[in-house]
Amino acid sequence: MKKSTINKENVKKTIITILLVFVGYILQTTLLQHMQVADVSPNLMLVLVVFIAYVNNVYVGMATGMACGFLIDCQYGAVIGMCMLAYVIIGYFCGVLNRVYYKGDYLIPLGMVAISELIYSVVIYVMDFLLRGRLDIGFYIRKVVLPEMVYTLLIAVFVYGIVCKLYKSKEDKGGNVL
Repeated sequence: MKKSTINKENVKKTIITILLVFVGYILQTTLLQHMQVADVSPNLMLVLVVFIAYVNNVYVGMATGMACGFLIDCQYGAVIGMCMLAYVIIGYFCGVLNRVYYKGDYLIPLGMVAISELIYSVVIYVMDFLLRGRLDIGFYIRKVVLPEMVYTLLIAVFVYGIVCKLYKSKEDKGGNVL
C-alpha cells in the first residue's frame, strides 16, 4: 500500500493561507475603505502577500500573489491582471528572501513591505497612468505612494505578529518566531 504524500503541516498552512486571504480581502474591501487617511487606505492584501511569501516559500508567495491580485483586480481594476502581476512579482521576491533572512527579525519584513509597496506603486503607475499620458509622477508619489506606504507599514506591524503566530508549527515552538 502506498503512503499518502499529504503532510498535515502543509494542509494546515494551506488552510491558514486561504483563510488569511479571505479575511484580508473582506477587510480590504469593506472596513479599511472607511478608514482612509489622506484619501488612501492601507494595502492589506500586499502585506499578506509579503508575509505569507516570507514565512513560506516562492511558490506559496506567487500563488498567494496571484489570488490576492485577482481578487483586487476584480473588485477595483478596470483591467484584470495589473494588480495580479504586481503581487506575483512581490510574492516571488519575498519568497526568495525566505531562504536568506532570519525570520525572528521584525525589521526585514517591514522593509520588505516598504519596498513591495514601491514596486506595486511603480507597476500601477506605469500600467495605469503612464500609458494613458499622465506624467505627473511627483504628484503621484506625494499624494498616493508615500501616504499609502506609511499607512500600510502601520498596519503591517500588527499583521506580522498575527501571521507569525498562525503559521507557527510544533517544531518552531522552541523559541523561534518561525
